Amino acid sequence: MGILIQEKSSTWIISPTGVEISRCVLDYSVTLETNENSDSSCTIIRIESDFTIIRDSQSRTVEIENVGSVGQAAVFLRKELTSGYVSTDGKLELRFSDNVSLIVDSNNSYEAWSVLTKDGERLICMPGGEVAYWSPERKKP
Repeated sequence: MGILIQEKSSTWIISPTGVEISRCVLDYSVTLETNENSDSSCTIIRIESDFTIIRDSQSRTVEIENVGSVGQAAVFLRKELTSGYVSTDGKLELRFSDNVSLIVDSNNSYEAWSVLTKDGERLICMPGGEVAYWSPERKKP
């Protein structure tokens, strides 16, 4: 179980295996956490910009600064993350079980989203849409 991040022709592929959203935290952002194994490590997906939820071909915009709106993110709880993709302009697309998708466009002023895997890989949409990647720190033997 886990998430693998791969670069492919200036885009990024997010490949999950057996990953379910187990926690949804709402504050000045939306944070989705996974339940990848029995220890306390998990993948964290943080959304800091308006986003779109698509369910059964119907789309809804979620305004990150609207408390009544962000509650819609609860739709991802207990859903399996099935695939993910990041385009060259920084748009994040995540697909979940039950025909539910999440789309976050880049933002010109601040980081729109970030993904931190349990293994330490970090993928962040920087202001303006540039995507930054950090590989996990390797411990020296």
